[in-house]
Amino acid sequence: FWEADWWRRGEDVAARIEDAVRGAARGETVRFETPGWLADAGDVFIDFQIAPSRDESGEISELIASGFDITERHRAEQRMATLLGELQHRVKNTLATVAAVARFVGDNAASVEDYERRLEARLGAISRTHDILTATDWRGARLSEVIGAEGSPYTVDGQARVRLCGEDFDLSPKEVLSLGMALHELTTNSVKHGALSVPDGLVTVTASSDGAEWADLPREIAWKESGGPPVSTPDSRGFGSFLIEQVLKADLRGESVLSFEPDGLRCCIALPSA
Repeated sequence: FWEADWWRRGEDVAARIEDAVRGAARGETVRFETPGWLADAGDVFIDFQIAPSRDESGEISELIASGFDITERHRAEQRMATLLGELQHRVKNTLATVAAVARFVGDNAASVEDYERRLEARLGAISRTHDILTATDWRGARLSEVIGAEGSPYTVDGQARVRLCGEDFDLSPKEVLSLGMALHELTTNSVKHGALSVPDGLVTVTASSDGAEWADLPREIAWKESGGPPVSTPDSRGFGSFLIEQVLKADLRGESVLSFEPDGLRCCIALPSA
């Protein structure tokens, strides 16, 4: 019985079935879950049981083996275990991000009220990117979704003022989180000082996977503002500059360049292959 094709997934499986048969022959009822193989289904997982049957004199006359195909349940349990592990990892990463943001904002806030306002805005950005990822079961998202989450509040009469041009490629969950934060900083800066601070200002985000020659990386996202007030290089770097120039490089193995051009801020972000 234990040499049948059903148990050909390994010697350990066959040995366990043999032990179960011998146990049933001694009067035990043995039940456990085991991998198996079926000709019409391939690899399966089975809830296996073998029990003795006794005759009128009480002697064991036969052994009755039975099995239920629990493959889907087993796979669901494996998926759940994987998801719980991923959730734990994501929660730790999110808390680390929140702690870093809170420290940086605290170091640069002018007052308690300023600290609360800045921190709340950045936590909102983190929350929006989490909403996007939750909607896709954390498989990632499209670049347009991330841009829309930050730019949609500034749509006027149905016309988006933060527009995506070129490609709309897929982003991994990690890219969604990091780029979501970066785009929030760019949007906030634009609302305060750039194109989004005036009625006719416009932001164009150009995406391409043809390669960024300046960084020797395949994917490029370029944020360009136009129609806003004149721009000059700031005397100091804030959290947004730090996030774009340092954090993206560390988190995504990417490169970025901030250019304070007279006609509008330009930010180029290069990313490795998807």
